Amino acid sequence: MDFFTTDFAHNGYNANNTASFQGQLSSSYEAALSAEVKALADYVGFIYSKQPGVSLDAAKAVVDAISSGNFQLADLQGSAQSKTGAVLGSAIKDPDPTVLVNGVSISIKDMLGGLDTETWKDSGKNGQYHTREFYTSTHAPEDYHADWANPPKPNEAPTVSEIHVTATETQSTYDAGHVLSNGTVEDHKVVNLLEGASDPDGDTLTTGSYHFFDKDHIEITQPSYISIVDGNLVIDQNHRDLDGLKAGDHLGLSVTYDINDGNGHTVSNTAYIDIEGTADIYQASGTGHVEQTYLRSDSTAGGGNLNGNVLTPTFAEQQDGFDFTITSAKLTATESGLTGNEKVTVSDGNTVEFVGGAVNLDETATTESRTLLDGALNDNKVDYNIGFNGQTEPTDGVKVALDYNYDYWHWA
Repeated sequence: MDFFTTDFAHNGYNANNTASFQGQLSSSYEAALSAEVKALADYVGFIYSKQPGVSLDAAKAVVDAISSGNFQLADLQGSAQSKTGAVLGSAIKDPDPTVLVNGVSISIKDMLGGLDTETWKDSGKNGQYHTREFYTSTHAPEDYHADWANPPKPNEAPTVSEIHVTATETQSTYDAGHVLSNGTVEDHKVVNLLEGASDPDGDTLTTGSYHFFDKDHIEITQPSYISIVDGNLVIDQNHRDLDGLKAGDHLGLSVTYDINDGNGHTVSNTAYIDIEGTADIYQASGTGHVEQTYLRSDSTAGGGNLNGNVLTPTFAEQQDGFDFTITSAKLTATESGLTGNEKVTVSDGNTVEFVGGAVNLDETATTESRTLLDGALNDNKVDYNIGFNGQTEPTDGVKVALDYNYDYWHWA
C-alpha cells in the first residue's frame, strides 16, 4: 500500500523547489515511514526471524519494541547530485532503509516498493541539482505468513516400549486309537503390535518390516505357527509344529518390526514371545532283553526235562508309558559245558511260538536263535521246554534269552 506522496512534485524536477525542500522531504518521509513501520511491526519481526541464528523469542521481542515505538530508522533515501539537471532514478543507488531496534539493525527493503524521486536546485547561477530516491509503498515480505510467530509444533516421532507375549500350547486330546481329536480347533493368541506405542501428534501408526529371532538372537525364518495380520501378531497355539513342546518347557523367540507415523518418523520395536508347552502323547520305541540259565541238575524228576519255563518281557518305560506293543522278538539258546554226545533241546511249550522249530545244541552248535511268530507275545510271555539228554552232566547248562523290539505311547 502507498504510504507517502509529496505535495510539491512527482517523480521529477520542479523549478519551484528550493533548498529548503530537502529538509521538508526528509522529515516528512521519515515520519511517514516510521508510522508505516510501527503499523507493520509484524512484517519487520518476520524479516528478522529469517536471519540465521535468530530465535523466535528475539523476533517476537522486535515486534513488541517496534509496536511500542522503541526504534529508529536509517538509510532512508538514495541521493545523487548533478550540474546539468535531475538525475534519473536508474542512476541512483537504491536506498536500503533499516530499522534500529533492540541493539540490532534490520533491513526492511524486502517490505518496501514503489521507488520515487524528487529533485531540487541550489540557489545561485551555478547551483547543483539534488535528487533523492525513496520507497513509497509497503507490501508483505516474501513467504510472509501471519502465524509465523506461533509456528505449529513440529511433528514428533512415536514412542514405544517392548512387548512381552506369553502363550500356551493347546492341550491335545486323543481318541482310543491315539488319533488326535482336536487338531482342527482354532486357538489363536492375538496381540496388537502397537501395544505400548503412542504418538504425541495423534498420527495413525502402522507396522512393517518384520524379522524373527530365536532365543539366542539368531535370525530365523518366520515360524509356521505365527502370522502377521493387519498389524496383529497371531500365534496358532494349536499348531502341530508346537506338539513337540513338552509340558513345562518354554519356547522363546522374538520379532522386531518398524512403526511408522506417516510423517517421516520410523522407530523400531521388539515383541518377545514365550510359548509354554503342554502334555501331548508321543509314540516311541525301545528294546528289551530278559534271560534265564538252566542246569542239568535242575531236572530233579529225572529224564533231564525242564518243562513249563517262561520268559516275560519287561519295559524300562513302564512307569511313564502305556500301550506297549512288541513288534519283533527272537529267542536265543546258548549251551555251556556240552562235550561229546551231550545235547540240549529248547522247544515250544504249550503253543507253537518259534519259527523254525526246536533249538538243538551240542558242542559243535553252541548257540542258535529262533524268531517268534507274530502275536506270540500277545500274552506277554513266551513258554518253552528244555530237555537234556542222558549223557549230560549235572553242571551242563543252557541260557535262554529273549530279545525284543517294541513301540509304546507316552505323555510329554
